[in-house]
Amino acid sequence: MPIFFQCSSHRTEKENSVTYTYMPLSDYYQPLKRLWNLLPIDHSMPQMIPSMDIVASFSRNVTQFAFQANLSQKNAIDIYSLDPSNDYSINSSLVNRVDYEGNDLKASEVFFIGWCTSSEENSTTKTKRTQSDENRVTKDENFLVNGFPDGKIVVFSSTGKQIVNIIQNKKQILHIDTESEFIWILDSESTVKKLPYTQTKPVKSFQLIDGRDEEITSFRVLPRQKKNVYLALSTKDALFIIDPTNSKPRTVLKLGLTDCKYCQLFYQNGEKLVVTTDDRVLVFNVSDGELIQEWNLQVKKLRIFGDVVLALDTQGTISALKIGNDQNLSQIEIPQSQVIDFIPLKDILLIAWLNVNEPNFKVIPLEKINSGEKIVIDDLQMDTETQELDGKVNHQLDDGNGGPKYEKKKVSRAEQDELSQSLINFLEKSDSEGVLETISSQNWTEQRIKSFVVFHVNNYETARLIFEVISSNFQREVWNKESSLAEWLRWLLTLRGDSLDSKHMKKNTKHLRSTLKNSGESLPTLIGIQGRLELLRKQAQLREDLANLNVAEDDDKVETVNHENAAVVGDGEGQDDSVQFINGESDTYVDAQEK
Repeated sequence: MPIFFQCSSHRTEKENSVTYTYMPLSDYYQPLKRLWNLLPIDHSMPQMIPSMDIVASFSRNVTQFAFQANLSQKNAIDIYSLDPSNDYSINSSLVNRVDYEGNDLKASEVFFIGWCTSSEENSTTKTKRTQSDENRVTKDENFLVNGFPDGKIVVFSSTGKQIVNIIQNKKQILHIDTESEFIWILDSESTVKKLPYTQTKPVKSFQLIDGRDEEITSFRVLPRQKKNVYLALSTKDALFIIDPTNSKPRTVLKLGLTDCKYCQLFYQNGEKLVVTTDDRVLVFNVSDGELIQEWNLQVKKLRIFGDVVLALDTQGTISALKIGNDQNLSQIEIPQSQVIDFIPLKDILLIAWLNVNEPNFKVIPLEKINSGEKIVIDDLQMDTETQELDGKVNHQLDDGNGGPKYEKKKVSRAEQDELSQSLINFLEKSDSEGVLETISSQNWTEQRIKSFVVFHVNNYETARLIFEVISSNFQREVWNKESSLAEWLRWLLTLRGDSLDSKHMKKNTKHLRSTLKNSGESLPTLIGIQGRLELLRKQAQLREDLANLNVAEDDDKVETVNHENAAVVGDGEGQDDSVQFINGESDTYVDAQEK
């Protein structure tokens, strides 16, 4: 007979419900032990989680990819080599690592990571003629640029094993961007500097005029044709496009936009500027600032692919937009995962997506994007645990053998996206009841929880609120197999444990440790009881099976004897045969506990 424990699910004012869940106790020992060990012991002042907690960046020539899923806890960045001839498949033997600790640096302090590229000329021996432009081949070499807020910029080699250059600015650096072999910076004195990655002195420097007395929220370099660039500076209520080419920079365009996030240039009947705000994608003429097109979309990343605008939204879907079309040209999505970066290459789009804790890559042809079809990348290589958690337990049934059988509830991508957005809204409002109701939903999967923690739990207040909600309600959910709180707690402590290591969380931490300790101490006793009951159940089942088997054999013997007697009577020969029936079952039962 299986053991059932009474578990209280989340209660609201409208309804109170009680759930009875089958409890295989042995399944909970290791998870409880892991959660116990993950809880922080030492308490110091809270640390802000850096905005660049996840690193995902293609080099400009798309031959390398810098990646780290948890920069705040791992003091290193992995650099993956990309080979188009191998369909951009991951080769673990070709992965290099940037070791910050060995260079007395902290990866958690990095607020910018980008790439510079230089053209290195190599002589070849194609002909016997002297060197000429025809006999020289250019090879691009990549350099990883790291920005630190104390004014330091560290440039690593393409393998990350060597430091190529260290630039120390006198003032604090607020923003950094890269373009070809140059690094552009904006410091706390509103000074813009352009530096080659190999030098420590700028080749160009000027003071901002527009936006000087305001907080600059975004600073980007926009490459133009013929190797020129624009600088895009955004404040809370305006966007400035500056041409720094001449000795005296000039403002080309000023747009009254609130909270500009990203902007890109593209060329179609002149220069066009694509701008994203909190909930819109806008297209302007650079020459006169005329608004040409508008789409309602919340965007995390923006790329230009020919005459197509590619926008990664907050739900992890890439939308292809085209001027003249109000609707999406096509959509690209990856169920149960997250797009972490994407980049256009001639006639293909290369997408990097998160597969558990490492990046995978997928090539999408341009003609497929222009086809207007919805593209779903479903070749994920998820482990067994992730596949099992893809559908949450709905209710239990009897499988005919006395054991429990669970029916999995399939959750659509739209339902999961709606659930994630609801949690984001509750977190913004600091609504503890709404957060608890949302994270207690059975529609969460492990991969979706992990992705949410990585992409959305990116500051101390958010991590603190979720942890307080879980720790306050975990005691009544600790034995509930259908609850998602254990998964939330597991990944919050794993990926954001450093932000919870503070004296302000001491009370919640003690309460949670006490809950886990009491539950853990009761495990051996409960497992022993379950073992004894399971043994008795198996013995009773064995006796029933043997009894049914013997009854069936007796029926076969009676039928055979009756048939033989009928044959003898038919021949006129009366015989008095005595038949002894034995059920084959011993009258003495030996219980396992009596041995």
